[in-house]
Amino acid sequence: MWKNLLIILTVLVALPITVHASDRQDPDTVIKQLCEAKWGDAYGGQQYCLEKEYRGLESIQEFGTRYPQGTKEYTILASCLDKWTDNIGEKSYEMVVYCTNRQVKVHRNLN
Repeated sequence: MWKNLLIILTVLVALPITVHASDRQDPDTVIKQLCEAKWGDAYGGQQYCLEKEYRGLESIQEFGTRYPQGTKEYTILASCLDKWTDNIGEKSYEMVVYCTNRQVKVHRNLN
């Protein structure tokens, strides 16, 4: 009985994350749309933007490895991802990295 309850709870907890994640576009599309919208026909600017955003995406992936689920740092990362990827035109992995680094630093200074 406890095993079945644990399985049900695990599915219920994971479901909102799965549904929410499926609503988002893949990172390549997000980055390309952001840089095209920001820089238009200025292709040098687009290239610079793409490089910054892909570096940001790599850092986010590293954060996900460094900060396991259940830690305060993971919660901060998730919050910054929501803040900087939910609105079209405000999708910036570079800003997610900035937000996460800043919030983690402040959190650690306070504790």
